[in-house]
Amino acid sequence: MKRYFEYQDAQSSKFWEITRQGTEIVTRYGKIGTVGKQSFRRFDNGEETTKAFKRLIAEKTSKGYKELPPGLENCKSYKKGTLSFGELLPLVKQSKQEFIPELITEQAAKRSSYDTLLHKGDLIIQGEMDTYTSGFNFLLVQGNLEIQGLFESYNDPHAFVIVMGDMKAQNIINAGYLEVHGDLRVENALVGDYDYGEVYVVGDTSAHFYFPENHPFTLQGNVHFEYATDTVYPIPKGKQVIIKNDRHTTPDSLVDTVFDSREWDKIMEKWEDMDKELQAQYLEYKYDYYVQDFRKIRQHIIAGTPIFKNTG
Repeated sequence: MKRYFEYQDAQSSKFWEITRQGTEIVTRYGKIGTVGKQSFRRFDNGEETTKAFKRLIAEKTSKGYKELPPGLENCKSYKKGTLSFGELLPLVKQSKQEFIPELITEQAAKRSSYDTLLHKGDLIIQGEMDTYTSGFNFLLVQGNLEIQGLFESYNDPHAFVIVMGDMKAQNIINAGYLEVHGDLRVENALVGDYDYGEVYVVGDTSAHFYFPENHPFTLQGNVHFEYATDTVYPIPKGKQVIIKNDRHTTPDSLVDTVFDSREWDKIMEKWEDMDKELQAQYLEYKYDYYVQDFRKIRQHIIAGTPIFKNTG
């Protein structure tokens, strides 16, 4: 297991990397842009190794070091001086939205405490990635992007991610701006967060579970969702759309702990006093009262606990 951290301020630009292999811990550290130095330590057993691994990481994060997902450290960086806007802007202008080049400027990058990144070629993130803790508010991948875990973007600070090729992730929770020029394939849940930002996909989009909440989605290619709920589908006419379970059938498959049941609980308090005809009417419109709760769905995704009763 390898984890990578960086620390930058007006005086310093340092990295620290820690790798665990069995009962051995190797650390590598130094100035960003250099190979750095290494230290090695072996422990008597796995329990001691785990404690030391966690303690060393806690010490660094308490000093202000920020973790970058493995793979992200290979990006060109404006803050580190390895990326110029002369190189970046022609790529930014290939965005499908005209307003993006107006927002991604060198003046904005200078003012921001978050980084502007460019990755040439395919990028594989070994684990989860969120834009806030990764310390960037703009990432352009000149290739394919694969995230072997959860991808979560934020709108404070507002994050922009542009992928010139295909994108693959286990889960996506998007509050920022995500643009994919190829296909987007999500193994589990594709979830929108609030009504700001957008998910813009030029190619095909597929996911096991689609829950946009109030988030804008522009999906130009073919669409395939096993489950989709609480949405008006922004799918252009003329494209193939396959939704096996829509907003009328999906809620029956979800676990009870992703619902806000307060209104439905009030109805159930009077259930025994209702005649069968009224009960049938309430059951028909149950999910107008027993509604999916974005916060609870997000908690399940982050914790890795099942959203569905039978499918996990």
